[in-house]
Amino acid sequence: MRFIQHYSSSKGNLYEIVASNNKRLLLDPGVTWKKIQKALNFDLSNIEGVLVSQAHKDHFCEPYKLLQNGFDLYASKETFEANDLLGDRKCHVVTSQERFKIGKTFQVFPFVLEHDCDGTMGYIIHADKEDMLFVMETMYVGYRFGNAFSIIAIEVNFDEEVLETKVHEGVINEELAKRIRKNHQSKQAAMEYIDKFCDISKCREIHLLHMSGENINKEKTCKEFEERFFVNTVVCKRK
Repeated sequence: MRFIQHYSSSKGNLYEIVASNNKRLLLDPGVTWKKIQKALNFDLSNIEGVLVSQAHKDHFCEPYKLLQNGFDLYASKETFEANDLLGDRKCHVVTSQERFKIGKTFQVFPFVLEHDCDGTMGYIIHADKEDMLFVMETMYVGYRFGNAFSIIAIEVNFDEEVLETKVHEGVINEELAKRIRKNHQSKQAAMEYIDKFCDISKCREIHLLHMSGENINKEKTCKEFEERFFVNTVVCKRK
């Protein structure tokens, strides 16, 4: 199983999982249909479905384009309701902590995340006898899983020390800082969660997602994760 970051920011997201049989799963298509096509080199074959974590446009940009091109979409009831898609035959509602399949390749376990967007979900995705953790926007993860994750893809939006310095210097007001802390996961929280609650004995990659260019140093943070967990750590290079 391979995990690919095509886009990863508040401007738009797009991720892809490729299994050993070349079947593919798209996650959080929060960019335009044209950008999706270009990111995938115009190869739309073997895509078994599209998995969405939340309704915000940077995660779910042009759902009608996806439906028009024959894709099955998987998300919470609230995500589909927010986009007027509930009831469409190709829109499959997922329920927290109820396992389901996407195609013949991917098994998914959804769980609720704390965010200002109702119905936001995190996912454990299983393929090729491996488990992957996918966590997008949330203040924290409140679950302990027994899985030994081969891949962890987790939001690391801001560095608490950088944010606090900006508040102290007046660059960011306290109200904005509170909103950031309430809806996004810090570097410190992500590190603590992996350290205390994740089995990384089989982990070969950690992907840092949705990083704010203004409130965190990507390269420094990537190095810090590698030094702490001794796991290859990946950030999105695309601007």
